[in-house]
Amino acid sequence: MKTKIIFLTATLVFLNISAAFSQMAAEKFQYSRYLFDKIQITGKTNVNEFYMQYREDVFCKLPSAVGAENSTLGINIPANKIKAESKMMLNDFLELINADKYPTIDIEIAREEIELSPSEEPGFKNIELTMNGVTRQFRCKTYAEACYANQWCMTGQLEIRLTDFGIEPPNKFLGLVKVKDEIFVNFRILFS
Repeated sequence: MKTKIIFLTATLVFLNISAAFSQMAAEKFQYSRYLFDKIQITGKTNVNEFYMQYREDVFCKLPSAVGAENSTLGINIPANKIKAESKMMLNDFLELINADKYPTIDIEIAREEIELSPSEEPGFKNIELTMNGVTRQFRCKTYAEACYANQWCMTGQLEIRLTDFGIEPPNKFLGLVKVKDEIFVNFRILFS
């Protein structure tokens, strides 16, 4: 009985020390670069769902001065680099967002919005999205967690309406297929 109590006490002390050390390490580690690791765009029609993806593979330098000019984390997604399972759906999407005239989809987050600390609760970030030449700001629920050695991940999902960007959800095949107004932009940012 005494052995079990000593073992349980030692385990609890060890877990508390480990948790405190992890939190201190996370708070003291200074991240100097970031990468929009994954961007997914999903939506629905009255017939099926569509899914597109873009991935970066190069880290960008993190702006050091909070509040300074250009102190945003951003990504300019080249529309012609977006991948989709259905080539026809991708072509329809590129036409929908006027990719010939506006060849990128841009996402920006102010540097001061980034807080990387362990928490069970989501954070809320102001995120700007530019598509079809129109910029809108959204309040987005995000989650941050340690994901790899010396790296943190921040994930989030933007719920947007095509009509907010001056895009009328199209109908195809004489109105048999109707794209829903709401689409989702999911993202994951790695900090290292």
